[in-house]
Amino acid sequence: MRIKELLELAPWRGFEEGLFLGLSEAEELGKEFLGFTLSNGHGLVLHVNPYEGELKGIYLVYPEKIEANYLNYCCVFTTRFGNTIFIYEIINLSEYINSVRSESVIYVEVIKGELEDFLHTALVR
Repeated sequence: MRIKELLELAPWRGFEEGLFLGLSEAEELGKEFLGFTLSNGHGLVLHVNPYEGELKGIYLVYPEKIEANYLNYCCVFTTRFGNTIFIYEIINLSEYINSVRSESVIYVEVIKGELEDFLHTALVR
């Protein structure tokens, strides 16, 4: 999927600005993962190619196990502080977006370090 297509689908306030800022920083740093926190606490990880404007995957990061038709369980990550997060591939983006349509983006970051290494190992095939 092209990042431009995601922009047309995602209704979240602050998403477009955060995405462009994150892509710019990812391109500068040579990184592939962007993290977004929505106002409901959902974490989104976008696996991107910042040079080509391509979205390789989109994942939900959540501190608990959840079940939904639009999610496919991928893996679990435990931080060095003992916090556990569950990572799910969003396999039906439209359905996910409809479930969180009224939320807004409250935080954006380029993912680095331990989590970046883990995501490369677990998600990049």
